Amino acid sequence: MINLGNAGNGPLIELAVLKEYAESIKPKIVLWMYYENDLGNLKKEKSVPLLMRYLEPEFSQNLIHRQTDIDDRLEGYIAEKEVTAEKEATSEKEATSEKIKYFESTEVLRLYNIRQALGLDFSGAYPLALFSEILTKARDRTAAIGGRLYFVSLPHISRYKKGAITSSLYGRSRKVINIAKDLEIPVIDIHREVFADHPDPLSLWPFRKFAHYTAEGYSEVAKAIVSAVRREQQGYSREN
Repeated sequence: MINLGNAGNGPLIELAVLKEYAESIKPKIVLWMYYENDLGNLKKEKSVPLLMRYLEPEFSQNLIHRQTDIDDRLEGYIAEKEVTAEKEATSEKEATSEKIKYFESTEVLRLYNIRQALGLDFSGAYPLALFSEILTKARDRTAAIGGRLYFVSLPHISRYKKGAITSSLYGRSRKVINIAKDLEIPVIDIHREVFADHPDPLSLWPFRKFAHYTAEGYSEVAKAIVSAVRREQQGYSREN
């Protein structure tokens, strides 16, 4: 198994990773991990012209064969950060109190917690059509190298918190799951597979509050994915 994921990656970066690395490896199974805030990442990614070019069929930077160049650029980036770190730290201290004031005031104005609890989308339209196009290309590119794409939906902690009527994240998740199903991509819904019937789902998050799962949570997710892929592969083999 090869993990090509990275913290903060959104759908366009994941499509780029598929093109730059997975196509050379030619995996038989590709797991597209969708966390319930990934559409927020896509809203940022779509403003980057270089990332949008990965929607073009033949576009590639040939990154898998340019590791030396990548390492050189990373070293330059780190060196630059080290030079400016002290200045940034000083300015950050001065700006922190103002940032906190701004954040608190805007959250009150947007009634964040109430809107989130009611399932109202407070941050603007999400690019579902673009997401569908990305997922279509990911499916077709995976098939072209002899593999099969699986869409894995990972739930956010907010839907299990006491007092939440429903979550806007959950609503968007249902929409993207339907997109995957419409594209005939096998869906592995981790909410249904792991959390829905768990006696204490919040126990699978650190201190019952942080966004990523505990070791036990990840273990249960991994087992559910393996089981679901095996079930689907057996049915897929019988049909083909």
